[in-house]
Amino acid sequence: MGDSQLIRLNPDIDPERNSYITVLEQFTNIGPIVDMVLLESKGQNQLITCSGCYKEGSLRVIRNGIGIQEHATVDQEQIKGVWCFPFESATFDDSLVISMVGQTQLLRLVDDDITALQIEGFKTDEQTVHCDVVSPADFHQRPRSLVLQATTSGLRLIGIQALLGKGCLAEWKPPSDRSVSCLASHVDLVVVASGPNLYALRITGTSETPEFTQISHAILSHEVACVDISPFDKSAAVRAALASASSLPSPSVANSSGDTSNPLPKNSEPEYVAVGLWLGHGIALLKLPSLEVVHTESLPEVIASSGTAVLPRSILIAQLEEAAFLFAAMADGSVYYYTIDCTSGNVFLRDAKRVNAGTGPSMHLSQWRSHNKGHIFVCSNHPCVVYSTRNKLVFSNVNLKEVTWMAPLNGSYYTNCICLVIPSGLVIGSVDNLQKLHVRTIPLGESPRRLALQPETGSLGVITYRREVFQEGVGFKPIRHSVSLSPKLHKSSSPVPKTISSLPTATKFPDVEVSSLLIYNQSNLELQLVHTFHYSQTVLEMGMSIASINLGENGGTVYAVGTALFAKDDIEPKKGRIHLFRYNPEISKLETLLIHDVNGSVFRILDFNGRILAAVTSSVRLFDVCGDSLRLASSYNDNIIVLYLRSKDDYVLIGDLMRSLNLLIYKQNMNNFEAVGRHRYPRYTCGIEILDDEHFLAGDADGNIFVVARDSPENTQEPVIPALRMATPASVTHPESASSTSASAKAGADGDQVSSAPSEMKTLVDCAYMHTGESINTFVRGNLIMQNMEEKWKAVGETHSLYGTAQGYLGLIVHLSPVLFAFLKEVETRVSKLIVPVGGFTHESWRACKEHRKIKMAHNFVDGEVIETFLDLTPDEKARVVNGLRIPVSLEEFGVAGASTFNEHPETRPCKVEDLVKVVEEMAALH
Repeated sequence: MGDSQLIRLNPDIDPERNSYITVLEQFTNIGPIVDMVLLESKGQNQLITCSGCYKEGSLRVIRNGIGIQEHATVDQEQIKGVWCFPFESATFDDSLVISMVGQTQLLRLVDDDITALQIEGFKTDEQTVHCDVVSPADFHQRPRSLVLQATTSGLRLIGIQALLGKGCLAEWKPPSDRSVSCLASHVDLVVVASGPNLYALRITGTSETPEFTQISHAILSHEVACVDISPFDKSAAVRAALASASSLPSPSVANSSGDTSNPLPKNSEPEYVAVGLWLGHGIALLKLPSLEVVHTESLPEVIASSGTAVLPRSILIAQLEEAAFLFAAMADGSVYYYTIDCTSGNVFLRDAKRVNAGTGPSMHLSQWRSHNKGHIFVCSNHPCVVYSTRNKLVFSNVNLKEVTWMAPLNGSYYTNCICLVIPSGLVIGSVDNLQKLHVRTIPLGESPRRLALQPETGSLGVITYRREVFQEGVGFKPIRHSVSLSPKLHKSSSPVPKTISSLPTATKFPDVEVSSLLIYNQSNLELQLVHTFHYSQTVLEMGMSIASINLGENGGTVYAVGTALFAKDDIEPKKGRIHLFRYNPEISKLETLLIHDVNGSVFRILDFNGRILAAVTSSVRLFDVCGDSLRLASSYNDNIIVLYLRSKDDYVLIGDLMRSLNLLIYKQNMNNFEAVGRHRYPRYTCGIEILDDEHFLAGDADGNIFVVARDSPENTQEPVIPALRMATPASVTHPESASSTSASAKAGADGDQVSSAPSEMKTLVDCAYMHTGESINTFVRGNLIMQNMEEKWKAVGETHSLYGTAQGYLGLIVHLSPVLFAFLKEVETRVSKLIVPVGGFTHESWRACKEHRKIKMAHNFVDGEVIETFLDLTPDEKARVVNGLRIPVSLEEFGVAGASTFNEHPETRPCKVEDLVKVVEEMAALH
C-alpha cells in the first residue's frame, strides 16, 4: 500500500535515531492507483494519481523526463547567471562566477567545500553579463590563463593560474559610449552587441600583455537582443542535410553511438555569428570576421494570445550528431529551431519548427556534452533538455520546476556535472543518462479516493477517507494525524442530511471512515482548505465521485461531489446526495451552492455539455441547475449498477458492474437517452474510455483490456500486408506468422459477433483484446511525453490513453496505422520466438484473453514490451529477426493512423537491422 524499503538490522542501537534499523534504499510504489487525472500544461504534462491507502495514502505527481541528481546547493536568491572556470588547475573547473543584481560573487570549489574567492582585477561591484576562459591568438595550445569578464560598462581580461595576482591586463569599451547589451566568445574571438552595433574583436598579443583588437564593425537595422558564435563542422552538416532527404536514414547516418564520435575541437574557428533582434524583427546569420549578413529569418511580430511583441531571449548554434541547428528561445516560452543548410555553398536556415518550453519571460539556452553526447539545456519555468537520437531531436523534461541559467561544470570532485540557477539559489548536480518517470509524493496520511482538476480556478479537488473511533464521553477521535486535520486551514462541513429520519438508527457505528473534500493549488499542490462531509454514530456520508462542472457564463465553474449515505449494517446505501461547491481562489473560500438528495449512491458524476450527468446506483440521470436546486431532465434505467461513465458530445458510455458496456445518445429534441449500442457479452467492468465515435476501451476484472466497435464488424479483422514478409527464414521457427495469419481465422474466435444479422445494429462487437495481468482501475486520455506535432509520425495516432492499475502499474495505449500494426505484429511474432520466458510460458499464452472459462488469443493488439525487447538482443539475434522481413520504403508508406482506407500493397524493401532499430526507437519514444 506504500513505498518499500531495504533495511539493515544493527546489533546496537543508533543513539542519534534511537533505532536498530538503518534504511539502505527506498523503492517507490504508486499502487494501488484508485483514480488519476492528467494535468496538461504548456511545456510539460503531469499525471496526478490517488495512490496507497490508510497511513500510506498519498497523491503522486508523475512526469516523464531526465533526472537531475543534486550534489550541492548554495542558498542565494536573485542570481542572474553562473559560469565555471579553472582558477589554479589547468584541466578542472575549480571556481564559480555568480552574477547578481548590481554585484558579482566568486566562489572556489575545494573538494566538496564551497568557499569565498577573491581575484585581483575582477570587478565585483557590477553585474557580470558574460564570463569565459580565453587566450590570445597563436597561444591556443597553452593553458588559458585569462578570464574574460563582461559587464554592461565594458570588457576586462584578468589573469589567473600563472598570471594570478596580475590584475586586469586589458579593457575594452564600446566606442559609441553605449552599454554592452550582450556578447559571445570563443577562444580568442569575441562578438559584442551594443544597441544596433555589432563589434568583432580579436584577443591579440601575449597572455602577459593581451589586447582587444577590433577586426570588424556592423550596424544592424534593429537592436540586438542575443548573440552566439558557437562553431560547427560544415562538412558534417552537409552530410547530415543530404542524408535527411531519405525518410528512412541509411545505416551510415543512423550510427549506433547516438552522437558523433569525434566532437568538434574546442579551438575550431567560428565562421558565423547568430543574432536575435528586438521586438520581433527576426534573427540573422552573419559571416565572420566581416560581419556580413548572409541570411535573415523573420519571426511573428506579436504573440497571438497576448498581442505583445516577440522578444528573442537567447540564441544558440548547436551541432547534434552531424546536423547543425539554430535555436532561438522567445520571451513567451516558445523555442524556434532551424536546420542550418550548407549544401549549396551558401548558408541558410530551413525547416522552421516551434515547440513550447515554458511560459516565459525568462529563457536561456546553454549547451554541453554529457555521456559522450551533445545536449542543449532550455532554461525556463518548464526546463527541458534537447538531444538527438537517430537524427531526430528529442525534447525531454527535467525533474525541476524552474531553472533560469545553466553552466557545465567539470571539476575534480564534481565531475561531469552542471550548475543550475533556481529561484532559491544554486544547484550543482549531474544528469541522468536515461529518460524515466519521476514521482513526487504528496503524503496524506489517509486514503485518497477520487480527484478532479478545475483549470478555471487553478485548483485540484480530492476526496479522501480517514478513520475515526468513537470513545464514550469524548466522541469520535482520529486514530492518527492526517492532512484533513491540518491546523491553520479554513474548514467547513456539510449539514445533517434531510433524509436522516428515513434511515435505520438502531445500530451505531463504533468507528467510521470520515470523508473530506480537499482543495489544492494546482501549481504548487499546497492544501488550501478542507470540507468534511456529515458523520455521526447513526449516519455516515461518504464521498463517491467528483467532477468540475462548467455551468456557462451565468453559473460559472463549480465542483460537483456525489455521496452515499450509510447506516450501520446497510449492505448497499439507499440514499445519497449531490453537492455543488464554488471555490474562490482569491480568498481561499468554498461556498456550498446547493445539496440535492437522490435515492442511491452517486458512483460517478461528470460535466455533460454544461449539465450534470450522474450515475445513481442503477440509473443514469441528467440534471439541470435551477437556482438553488437540481431539476431532473432525463434518466436511463436499464442497468444493474452503473460504476463508470464517460461522455463525448451527445454520447454517453456506461460501464456496468456485470453488463459490460452500454452506449447511449442524448436526443435533445426529445429530451431523453436512447441506447445505440450494447456489448452483449457480460464482463465485470473495471474502467472505461471513449477512443473515438466508433471505438470504446475498457478493462475487466479478469485482467483483460478490450476495445469494442459500434456497428463495425469489419473492424474486427487484423490487417494483412503480405508485402511485409518474403519467406519464412530458416533460422527462426514460425508456426504461424502474424501477417500471414488468415483474418477470418482470427475473427473466427468470435464468429458469432461478426455476424451480419440485423440485430447487430445495436451490438458493440469485440475488435481488439489482450490480457494485461493487471487490475485496471482507471483510464485517462493523453500522454506524459511532450509531443512535437510538427515532427509527429502520422502512422501513430494522436489519441493516446493511459491506464492505472491496482498493482501500481501505468500503461499506454496508442492507435497505429494498419501497415505499421501489421509490421510490428510480424516483429512481435519473430522476437517472441527468440525469447525464453520465465517458467517456459509462451508469450502467446500469456497475452491470451481470459474470460471465465473461455480463452482467446490476443487480437488486434501489439505488445510494446516485446517489440522494445528487440533493442536488447544480440547482433546475431537481431539479424535473425530481420531475415526475410520487409519494410516500407519510407515513413509515408506506413500510412496514417485512423484513416478510413489504407494501401494494402505498400512499396517495400528488405529490412535492415538499422531500419528496425529506428522504428522501435520511434515507438519507445512515445513513453
